[in-house]
Amino acid sequence: MTNETLNKILKKLDGLTNEQQQTKHAVGALTNELQQTIHAVGVLTNEQQQTMHAVGVLTNEQQQTMHAVGVLTNELQQTKQVVDGLTNVQQQTIQAVGALTNEQQQMKQAIDGLAEEQQQIKRAVMETNESVKRLESIQNSQHRIIELLSTRSIEQEAEIKRIK
Repeated sequence: MTNETLNKILKKLDGLTNEQQQTKHAVGALTNELQQTIHAVGVLTNEQQQTMHAVGVLTNEQQQTMHAVGVLTNELQQTKQVVDGLTNVQQQTIQAVGALTNEQQQMKQAIDGLAEEQQQIKRAVMETNESVKRLESIQNSQHRIIELLSTRSIEQEAEIKRIK
């Protein structure tokens, strides 16, 4: 319920209280009137019973009014419990959003760290590629030298055999 609804309920309660006071005032006026009538005229029993019936009706109405006030009070308490529950849910939601924000910041930091690590890995791979190319070049050069030396060795052995 909104504050507007609660204000309407409070206005109705004020109206019921005024009606109750008016009813009490009316009962008081009727009682005075009855006493004056009894004293002045010596009221007949029938009239007295009718007046008592009217007072009974007013009492019944007063009880109904009090019951309605009780019902409204219960509804107001239930509304307060609902508002308290909504407040708790709102606080839990705020806490959950805060936790999600923290997690999001941690994830951003992790992603930033991964990007930096990726750059480092990329540099290392590039350096490794350069080293491998240098080693391949050196290996090719050594292979040519070995082939050249092998060829010379074979030629020299052939020369030695011919000289012997």
